[in-house]
Amino acid sequence: MKRKNNAISKRLHRMGRMILMGNSEMQWNDMLDLYRSRERVEKGFRDMKSDLEALPMGTHTDETMHGYLLVQFVALILDLR
Repeated sequence: MKRKNNAISKRLHRMGRMILMGNSEMQWNDMLDLYRSRERVEKGFRDMKSDLEALPMGTHTDETMHGYLLVQFVALILDLR
């Protein structure tokens, strides 16, 4: 297997950079794990919007909307397990 340094360098250059800063006493690894866990939450919302067909809601009252969102939230939790 031959390593393609030029291709790897171009790919890394396009990936960009991220700075993670915090003002808590949390350890660096814990903070990084917490940041990375956001992907799971974002995936859940994407799934809720697409697979579960949560939006648009088409409700007329606040009470109906709250009930609908509760059912969607429970479905999302069950789907993530």
